[in-house]
Amino acid sequence: MKLFDNAKKLSHPIKLATNAKRIGLVVVGFSVPHAHIHLVPLYKSNELFDPSLFNKAKPEELNEMLEKIRANL
Repeated sequence: MKLFDNAKKLSHPIKLATNAKRIGLVVVGFSVPHAHIHLVPLYKSNELFDPSLFNKAKPEELNEMLEKIRANL
């Protein structure tokens, strides 16, 4: 399935760009009329299940991550 092929292709560059220990994958589709995925950089074992541990990045940090991801594709 292309959705998961692309997730696999993007997970390594995201991991390098964010220095994450792992990349979590969440499939979403209940609140929207289509399915999509979120690739989430993880630094601790239970981050994906505990929103209080989420770290919201600033726009400039996201732009920096984007450039690093592009460089590693």
